[in-house]
Amino acid sequence: MCKNESTEDVCDLCKTNKTIHEERKAGHAGQEKAAKKMLRVSNAVIPEFKINDCITISVPKVDRGPSDSFRVMAVIIEEKNEMYKVGTTHGFIKGWFNSGNMQHATANFILAEQVNKQKELTLRETVQVISGVV
Repeated sequence: MCKNESTEDVCDLCKTNKTIHEERKAGHAGQEKAAKKMLRVSNAVIPEFKINDCITISVPKVDRGPSDSFRVMAVIIEEKNEMYKVGTTHGFIKGWFNSGNMQHATANFILAEQVNKQKELTLRETVQVISGVV
């Protein structure tokens, strides 16, 4: 039998129930904290891009050498379904990019008219041309 909880002698079953209740409260608080963090990340403002915006594209480590740039300056040429076709003075970059790969440039370093529309290069080839390897 369980004695009154105000006394120090509480049976093992009561201790276990109390521990379970405390753990559930802590778990619920942890879930609420994680949910708030997820909402904060998902509600972050996604930058909007439009044609002729000057941008920088992050270059994955596998596509650049040790002395190559981490980012490539480009300009948005075309937009379709929130995906963007971009170009540099060396040519179009193959593929479509989403806003997660791009950032607005601080100034208009390149204009859409300066894009070499005769060439299409991969991102890796573009980085090599910019760094002078090719």
